[in-house]
Amino acid sequence: MDEKTADQSSPAATTVGARSDNGASAGDTAPIERAPAVVDDETGVRIPVAGDAAASSYSMLEPRMKKVYGAYYKELYYTPERRVLDPKVQELISIAASEDVQGLKASNGLATPSLNLNRRRAASRAAFVVLLVGCLALSCAAEGRQAQQAQPAQATTSSAASKGRVEHTEFESASLGQKVRCAISLPASYDADKTRRYPVVFFLHGLNNDERSWEAEGMQARLEALRAAGKVGDFLVAMPFGANSFYLNAKDGARYEDAVVKDFLPFVDKTYRTLAKPSARVIEGISMGGYGALLIAFKHPEAFAGVAAHSAALFDELPAPPADQADRRAGFRYALATRLFGAPPDLSYFQANNPLALARANAARIKRLKIYFDVGDRDRYGFQGGNRKLDALLTEAGVKHEFTLAAGDHGWSFLNARGEQALAFVWNSLGR
Repeated sequence: MDEKTADQSSPAATTVGARSDNGASAGDTAPIERAPAVVDDETGVRIPVAGDAAASSYSMLEPRMKKVYGAYYKELYYTPERRVLDPKVQELISIAASEDVQGLKASNGLATPSLNLNRRRAASRAAFVVLLVGCLALSCAAEGRQAQQAQPAQATTSSAASKGRVEHTEFESASLGQKVRCAISLPASYDADKTRRYPVVFFLHGLNNDERSWEAEGMQARLEALRAAGKVGDFLVAMPFGANSFYLNAKDGARYEDAVVKDFLPFVDKTYRTLAKPSARVIEGISMGGYGALLIAFKHPEAFAGVAAHSAALFDELPAPPADQADRRAGFRYALATRLFGAPPDLSYFQANNPLALARANAARIKRLKIYFDVGDRDRYGFQGGNRKLDALLTEAGVKHEFTLAAGDHGWSFLNARGEQALAFVWNSLGR
């Protein structure tokens, strides 16, 4: 399960222009020069920093703070019109400001490998402040260059104009009794040809992620690159916010399966120019979302042409109370099970909402689907076992599918590495 802190720094109902190779957003009128950069070791995203000192500081960041810095950088530098700091960033700045940063530097703390935990955290916070200052400087300098280089709109066009965009909005969910955030990825041709209709990939995010994670974790850029290379064509990607629901109708709680099938699918077809037919829909997901995509596809195969799951959080046994109270992972899984499957967890309800059980029970119905799933051979949550079992169940039932146990760990880094195979599958599965 992709237990990362989600980026929720921007309000709903905003539109974000896709980045161009030179860092410009879709609304820019002049390119922004490349700045010194580091490449994030987990996502592969190129993140500019203000000089060698800042690059060194970036390497000192804890993973959590790297993510916050990367998310804040994209908000400020790529879309300078949005200047409201995420509360998480404000909190980190406040924490960092309370540290004796100068004293830490004077004691050579940033360069000493034997720092204790508190000093390492202080070093990371100090580095974070250095980076934020550099980030602000880069943004101001970039805006200054844009003002100097601005030309009439008809004379200068950003290279991002040929790329798509991600639109953020909300849909009304009668199943949940509330409005739900969502993001819609639109190809460049969507705005260029107002008569054309498109197939749709419904993408479900992972645990502790949100509808913005597709873009924040680099998959929107991956999709644009594959389009530019002619390896996939144009389709919409629709991403609802799924909380930590596993996209099922909880026994005593929220009905997220219904929210996706009964509320979100019709909303997308009504609001956007889609082909609005099962042969032009694929459902896809990562980690918790992989579970959800398989669950929904196996329960509603008539609604989709295919399903794809990556690092799917599959387990065939109902989580039991942890034997050792110090076992935090077992405790977390059991607490989650009580929220989803009843308290105490109901075995029959678990089986009725488990993709592994559904693969066997609904084998005849799901033979119409194109099915793809993959998992890392070093998945840190051990989901190789559940994915291998799904492979065996489908094979035994005579259901055609494609399964890959590939080199890699869990989550977004794994999906980014296999982005071409994943996106090629959904493109080839979509009716057009």
